[in-house]
Amino acid sequence: MTRGDTAVHGILPDTSVLFVENGRLWLTRRDGNQLAWESTLLSPNDDRWAGYELLTPGPAQGTAFPTLWARSTADGTIRAFSVTGTADAPDFSAFAAPTAGPVLTTISAAAHLRIGSDGDLTGDGLPDLWTADTPGTFTVFPGTGTTAPHATVTGFAPTA
Repeated sequence: MTRGDTAVHGILPDTSVLFVENGRLWLTRRDGNQLAWESTLLSPNDDRWAGYELLTPGPAQGTAFPTLWARSTADGTIRAFSVTGTADAPDFSAFAAPTAGPVLTTISAAAHLRIGSDGDLTGDGLPDLWTADTPGTFTVFPGTGTTAPHATVTGFAPTA
């Protein structure tokens, strides 16, 4: 996850790492030129994030803050989670439960083994999803929604 998508001198500013370990969602922030040694637990101290794949599209929920998309490996449901608050005091309370975010789409984990987001792949100002199926076919699912004042993805267009 990043706070900004625009590279400064070839480097994305304020890069952080979001990860699931033992079913818990963690965030490690940048500390100067390296990642911090300590991580912050964003979810309750249980295993509710087990079975979810994390996708980081950049800002995609109507603010300049980064968004988290998470896909359930059980049913393929992809939900969105947003950081709120301010840059100096971000609020990660939306990350408490992986079933609480709004549903954007469902993409089967069995049919689409690999999934990710590298932001806006189609050039329309909205982050997109990409998948690779069992034979290795690469597919882009264009984000749908609005772009002003910040990208707000509400779903994905079907592939051609």
